[in-house]
Amino acid sequence: MVSLIFDLGNTLKKDLSLETSKDISREIFRKFDVDENTIKTFNQMLLDSLREKKENFTAKSILSGLLDDDQICEKIIDQISQELAERFSWNYDTKSVLENLTQRGYSIFLLSNSIWNSKFYISENEDYFKYFTDVFFSDQIGFRKPSRNAFLKVIKSYNLAINETWMIGDSEENDILPAKELGLKTIKVANNLDSTNSKSKCHFLSEILNIIIDGG
Repeated sequence: MVSLIFDLGNTLKKDLSLETSKDISREIFRKFDVDENTIKTFNQMLLDSLREKKENFTAKSILSGLLDDDQICEKIIDQISQELAERFSWNYDTKSVLENLTQRGYSIFLLSNSIWNSKFYISENEDYFKYFTDVFFSDQIGFRKPSRNAFLKVIKSYNLAINETWMIGDSEENDILPAKELGLKTIKVANNLDSTNSKSKCHFLSEILNIIIDGG
């Protein structure tokens, strides 16, 4: 059976800018009277962890090291997560593509990096997440892409056949290269396709069905 693993940000939905995310988090921090130095330190540590491609970290793990009150820490993270979830901006063709793939009997999975509490992403966007057989967010499974452990978590959880499984994403480093190293088929969906190691590529999500049917 053919299985499909999707990335989320910039593949199925548009990512918020870093500045917008920082503005949202800063507003909520201030509601809890978190001082500016702590906010600045948190943002810098978060940025450093992203740049260093750390395999396992979350916003909560960073904030817990800066605040003494675990309950306040959890409330802050949950409020930021919910605010971000409510601002999801899905691509215009995402729902129709997922519905089409589901009707054709494909097993559909999601593998996405998340520094926030991803349970709110799901609860606030059930009309989209209902199409997935299962979803794997890094804050839940403990591994972030491009770690091979993140991909193996999906594969081993459902005993997926490597030669019948596709990884579909926009990032060469996080999606395409690690998937190819494991033997998965890949489709890169992005505006700029000039340089990619993926044999199959397209500009629009709606184009992937023909690629999958043709076998890449």
